[in-house]
Amino acid sequence: MCPLIPLNGVVYLENEHYCYASVTNIPGILWAAFTAYILPVCCLFIIYVVITRFIQQQGNNQTLAIKKRQNRDLLVIRRILIIVSLLLLAGIPAMVVLLIFIITGEEQPLIYRIGFLPISVSVSGVSVALIFSIPQLKSIALKLWHAHLVVHLDTALPDTIQMRTTVSTT
Repeated sequence: MCPLIPLNGVVYLENEHYCYASVTNIPGILWAAFTAYILPVCCLFIIYVVITRFIQQQGNNQTLAIKKRQNRDLLVIRRILIIVSLLLLAGIPAMVVLLIFIITGEEQPLIYRIGFLPISVSVSGVSVALIFSIPQLKSIALKLWHAHLVVHLDTALPDTIQMRTTVSTT
């Protein structure tokens, strides 16, 4: 993000009360999106494509243990690619609002909020997705969840005799 500062790409937004690349500065927004979003996603995608090709090009004369390990690795790679694809989809609203600004020339009042909402949702969504996609994390989360369950005594033990107290006024 270094080129944004000398080129006055980062400004204080009076209505939003924080500093960010202004939407009116199209090169600044494109640079920020490229360095913070597009470049890392493309690097991840290229890495996983290379790994997938390498695993698929391995010979068929391998032992069963190696094939099982490769199938497990491919499953993990597929899950990671699904998560990366969901992150790409989360960026679509911000890109649509930016395109609307480029076409019309009018800055929408909620442009920054619409841009940041999918980012905040995707950060929490990725955390939940990682818990469900990694079996070890899933078992830890389920253990923690079951440890805090509250079970009512009358529904848990229906065959037991319930104690009653009587109060006499004599």
